Amino acid sequence: MSIIAHDLEALRPYYVMPYFPNGPLSKVCGRLHPTQFLTIARDLAEAIAAMHQQNIVHGDIKPDNILRSGPETVKLSDPLGNGGGCTLSFTANCGGTPGYAPSEVFAGQPISCPSDVFSFGATLFHMVTGIRPRDGQDYDTAKSAARVPESVQILILACTRAEPEKRPTIDTVLEYLRVRVTEADWAKVKPVSGPALSPAQALVVVLLVAAVAYFGYKLIQSFAK
Repeated sequence: MSIIAHDLEALRPYYVMPYFPNGPLSKVCGRLHPTQFLTIARDLAEAIAAMHQQNIVHGDIKPDNILRSGPETVKLSDPLGNGGGCTLSFTANCGGTPGYAPSEVFAGQPISCPSDVFSFGATLFHMVTGIRPRDGQDYDTAKSAARVPESVQILILACTRAEPEKRPTIDTVLEYLRVRVTEADWAKVKPVSGPALSPAQALVVVLLVAAVAYFGYKLIQSFAK
């Protein structure tokens, strides 16, 4: 994304980006059609891959930093990022947002291509489930109520591995999204069933239904008089 203006020597340093009236991607996470999800995920991976090829690390990839110019068109914002190699930088070797950045960043290690991949995986998790991730959580979408294809679950878990060296490169991620994930995958997902009630919970439900029926009957009788 282009920077319209900037002044890093000002009393309050600033930069100006184009205005996107549709707002950030976070506003529609969890409500994306499979076509939208795939288009946005692939475009985002392409943008990150282009940065990594130039030895640029973004450092703060998350839906709040992805701006929508259309239903399926996005731009990766915060172009200063938090990493070295960016055109402008306020501070070096800082960055990351809790829930989206890996543990090694908050342990003091500099942001890197593998940390960008982790953030991309956490972003996909938020996009497909609608759940804003938290530090230390399990990124297994199968434990959420969202209908997520297995192919997407596998990718998210691979990207969010704890060990940086075990995460795929963004080029591998992009190739996987292009070849292994299709819109048809959503049709294979079985509806998510709710958890079974315990005997105590079932008894409470029965008693509540009986109470509602009893007082409803009494109310009808009072009107009949």
